[in-house]
Amino acid sequence: MAEQNAMVCNELRCGGILVSKLITLGKTSAGKEFATARLTLEVGENQRIEVETFSMRNTSSGAESKIYQNLMTIHQEYKSLDSQFVDRRGKKDAQPVKHEATTVASKEECDFVYANKGIKLTNNRYVNANGELVTSFRLSTNFVNRAKESQSREPFIEGVLVGVCEKDAERMLNNEGDVVGLKLSLLVPEFRKGYTNAFGEEVADSVVVERFELVLRELDGLDYCEEIFLQNKVCSVSIEPTNKVEQDVPKEQPKQRGFGKMITFEPTTKIVREIRIVGGFDLEDDEYENDANFNFDLFQEGVKALDEKIEELKSGQGKQVEVSRGFGRNNNGGGSKNTGLPF
Repeated sequence: MAEQNAMVCNELRCGGILVSKLITLGKTSAGKEFATARLTLEVGENQRIEVETFSMRNTSSGAESKIYQNLMTIHQEYKSLDSQFVDRRGKKDAQPVKHEATTVASKEECDFVYANKGIKLTNNRYVNANGELVTSFRLSTNFVNRAKESQSREPFIEGVLVGVCEKDAERMLNNEGDVVGLKLSLLVPEFRKGYTNAFGEEVADSVVVERFELVLRELDGLDYCEEIFLQNKVCSVSIEPTNKVEQDVPKEQPKQRGFGKMITFEPTTKIVREIRIVGGFDLEDDEYENDANFNFDLFQEGVKALDEKIEELKSGQGKQVEVSRGFGRNNNGGGSKNTGLPF
C-alpha cells in the first residue's frame, strides 16, 4: 500500500488548577513496571475534568521512559489539595495513602497544569447493575506540565474532532416541547500503520473507530448545524468537554396564594457531563479523500469492530489556528463533504 498521510482527528488541550492527583505504581503479569496518574483539573467555574496518563517504566531499548520520569515528577513535586499515592508492585490490593509533601491547604497553593499536546478523548463503557450500557468520556495524554511564571493561569479546555456523521443530527426537546439543543453521533477514526511484530508476523494497516455523542447548546448555530451534520458527511467539530455542577432554576417563582407563609425550596443542582459542540464545518472532498483515516474498507472494518466490542460487553463477554470556517469558534485542531465514500 502506498504511503498515505493521516490527519489528527482527535486532539484536545486544557489547563487548570490541579485539585487532586492519584499516582499508582504497578507491575504487569510479565513483571514489567508501569505508572499511571489520574489528575483532576479545575478548568472552569464549577467544572472539573479528569486527565489520565500511563507509561511503562522502560522503553523497548531498556532506557527509562521520559513519560515515566514525568509521572514521577508529578508525584514528587506537583502540589494539589488531595495528593495520593499507591504502590501495587508488591501488593495488588494496596490502598492509596496521602502524600503529605505535595498536599496543600488552598487552591492558591496548587500547581496550575497544562496538557497542551497529545491529549485525546476516549470512552469508558460498562454495564451497570440494571444491565444498561453506560458510556462516559475520558481524557488521556502522555505529558502534562506545570505553568511557568510567564504563562497564563486562566483555566480552559477545548478540542477538535474530525469524523463521519453516523446519522443526521437530531433536535433535543424539553418537557414543554421547546428546542434546547442538537445531538450528533460522530464516528472518529485513527489510522494505525501496519508493522512487523516481535514474532516476525506482519500486522496490516487498520483504522480504529470511536463513537462520540456530541451536544450543541448554543442555539444560534442550530440551523447551520442541521444543514451540515448529515448522515455520512465528514465534518470537523470544535468541542468543549463539560463536567460541571449546574442549578435547575424554575422559570417563575410561585405567586402568593391563600394565606400565611409560602414554603419554597431552593433550586436543585445536577451534574452535567457532556461533549459540547462550539463550532464546526463540513470538509471538502480533497481535504480527506486521500487521507488514510478515511480509507473506506478500513473505516468500515473499524466500525464493525467497535460494534462487536460493544455487543460483547452488553452480553457479558467483554471487559470492561486555522482560517475561520462554518460557525462558532475554531479550536485550532487537526483536520483536514461527502464524496464517493458511501459511509
